Amino acid sequence: MNPINESGLKLEDLLENYLKVNDLPYKRNTNGIDFIVGNGEYYIECKNQTQGGSVNEKLPHTIWKYHQRYGMNTMYIIQPYTKGMAKIMNHIKWLESILGIKVYIVSYQHMCDVLSGSVIESPTMYW
Repeated sequence: MNPINESGLKLEDLLENYLKVNDLPYKRNTNGIDFIVGNGEYYIECKNQTQGGSVNEKLPHTIWKYHQRYGMNTMYIIQPYTKGMAKIMNHIKWLESILGIKVYIVSYQHMCDVLSGSVIESPTMYW
């Protein structure tokens, strides 16, 4: 298996375990956004890359693609690698204004805090 895919699957498995342990209803997708939690309260995509570059540049398309598919108002991207994200965030902010969506790029721990209800408002970026 590709090491990048393997790393992403580990993050997905980690989040799925959190959802199970906390008895949160969810749907895990193999062909779509990684998780839909509850009745669509949370749309979560796991990106566990360890380097920047073209992988980060794919984030805006991922947002657009899933917004087209699900029509969600809010999307969370768990993204531990944040180096070089400033330019990408400008693109994401533009997409937010065009699509009427809010995108939060968060750490795994912050996502768990949001899901537990201990965080009321999420940062756009956590770094």
